[in-house]
Amino acid sequence: MTKLRSDFIAHLQLRGFSACTVDNYIDCIARFAKFFNKSPLELTPENVRDYLLHLRNVRKFAVRTINLHMYSIKNFYEHFLPTTREHPESPLRWTCKSVRNLAAFHGEWNYTIEPQMHVKV
Repeated sequence: MTKLRSDFIAHLQLRGFSACTVDNYIDCIARFAKFFNKSPLELTPENVRDYLLHLRNVRKFAVRTINLHMYSIKNFYEHFLPTTREHPESPLRWTCKSVRNLAAFHGEWNYTIEPQMHVKV
């Protein structure tokens, strides 16, 4: 099992999805990636559109099944990836150096940075 898959499983479990839903979402993402023979990290919105059209027009899947694939992909890209280091806007990508640079930049404009971080869990 890849780290990406295990992280996505953990993400779904933390969001309270049932074991059956987790299995379905993982299967949908795996099929999506296999269809293009690429990692999901390498796929684009055009790939999503092409895949969903393939499911509808070629495979003749029911609307309910297509919706399952669509929501699986949507959850992966909109809810899971922004919380991982691969996403360019993720706070996890910020290193101590980049935070210091940001603080220095804001200091030049007379903004203040609070010394404590408040994190809600």
